[in-house]
Amino acid sequence: MHISVGGHHALRIMLDLALHSDETPVLRQKISERQGISPDYIAQICGRLNKGGLLKSTMGPEGGYGLSRPASEIKIGEIICAIEGPLRTSYCIAPGKNSSCTHKETCTAQQLWLQLSQVIDSYLNGITLQDLCDKSEKLDHIVSFEYTPNPFFERLAGPSPALDNTEAFH
Repeated sequence: MHISVGGHHALRIMLDLALHSDETPVLRQKISERQGISPDYIAQICGRLNKGGLLKSTMGPEGGYGLSRPASEIKIGEIICAIEGPLRTSYCIAPGKNSSCTHKETCTAQQLWLQLSQVIDSYLNGITLQDLCDKSEKLDHIVSFEYTPNPFFERLAGPSPALDNTEAFH
């Protein structure tokens, strides 16, 4: 099981749309600038997300992308599934696959893979896009923290090269 770059980008695009919902519709170029994903790749991913019923697109000069429903109603599992298809931990339990496994009827390992897939599905479908937005807002607060050196510690240890670069905290 592997989540592709497309799956990662889809999640970032959907999170970007959720965080910038006041700018609906959001221009593909704006998403590209914020996320560092090429506009053409964004269009490709958004086409699949649109087919999956997760976003809507508006054509024309005022066009762009927006979420099809509130972020609190969109499950992370839906986003991943729209790009990757159903996630399965083993080829022998993938839907629609005719396994050539001769031990299918008596395989204990197959039950393990099936249960693991169910745990992953349950986990991803237990998290909403809004949950990630809430975490993102907390991270923004942490990332925007400005480091102020403490003169007491600098006198004791002298300047630290690792702490002199305050740009890391911006």
